[in-house]
Amino acid sequence: MKNNFRILILLFVIFQNDVFSQILRTSNLNEKTNMNLEYPVVTFGICTDVHQDIIYNGEERMQIFVNDMTSKKSDFIIQLGDFCYPKKENDMFISIFQEFGKNAYSVIGNHDRDNGVSKEEVIKYYKMPAAYYSFDKNGFHFIVMDGNEEGAFADDGYFQAISTKQIDWLKKDLSLTNKKTVIFIHQSLVYNLENYREKVRKILSSQRLKDGSKKVIICFNGHRHSDKADKIDGIWYITINSMSDIWVGKKYEHKIKGIPEHIYKKNPDLKYVCPYVDPLYAFVTINKSGSILIKGKISSWMLPSPMDLGMDLPEEKSPNITDKILK
Repeated sequence: MKNNFRILILLFVIFQNDVFSQILRTSNLNEKTNMNLEYPVVTFGICTDVHQDIIYNGEERMQIFVNDMTSKKSDFIIQLGDFCYPKKENDMFISIFQEFGKNAYSVIGNHDRDNGVSKEEVIKYYKMPAAYYSFDKNGFHFIVMDGNEEGAFADDGYFQAISTKQIDWLKKDLSLTNKKTVIFIHQSLVYNLENYREKVRKILSSQRLKDGSKKVIICFNGHRHSDKADKIDGIWYITINSMSDIWVGKKYEHKIKGIPEHIYKKNPDLKYVCPYVDPLYAFVTINKSGSILIKGKISSWMLPSPMDLGMDLPEEKSPNITDKILK
């Protein structure tokens, strides 16, 4: 495992444009993925689709994530939606995430407003400045978008829309920065938001820095409970897998091996998911040239697995977030 990670770091260094001027200093290579480079670099931990109100051990999963990101001295952490309902029972869960203080950022997911919860309640509970916003960190610009505005409906019955107001805000926000930019949104701008994705992607790909290079380098989304990477018009679109599980629905209703009956009384929808044994998340490093290292997590299925239930899953539907080196 140690040798594999050394190879991954080496490949990342070679991938840079100015490889011979870079000095890579690492320690505890089998444990620590925070690469201390000589020039400005940003690191962040990213997770999504925890579904605290479905999974039975969300607090434990979140604590593992936060502890890992703390040990790596991550510049910030972000969750990409479908996090938890804003209610007292989830206070302990969200307090774990917010141990990162002002460096803990959130995106709103479609399920965060289940049971009649208003967007304003979610924003307040998550301590977000707004449904969509931006911030700077270590010489990079980050934009959080909201794909849940009223407009078109998705097949699942939830709104999947980006308003003209938000589009205008996005254009203005991008025009005011000359920093390499990262986008965060719950739904995919490749596979979801059917009536809006091409328009937004066109805006993102048209933006240029003063030196003529691409301004937007990568867009992260959750929602799909899968591990996937696409590159369109020079921009990477990365789907981050759920921290917890995949939804299999009533057709594949089942009881998870080793889970006592009283858990299902508290988490009745647990019988409709196939959980991962370990929490999935990623540690992302972006350097000044825009090269990106995503260090993921590999887990396994709690039993029965989807295959045990007779499901045929595509490759990206797995209990993994694979490592990626992107340029």
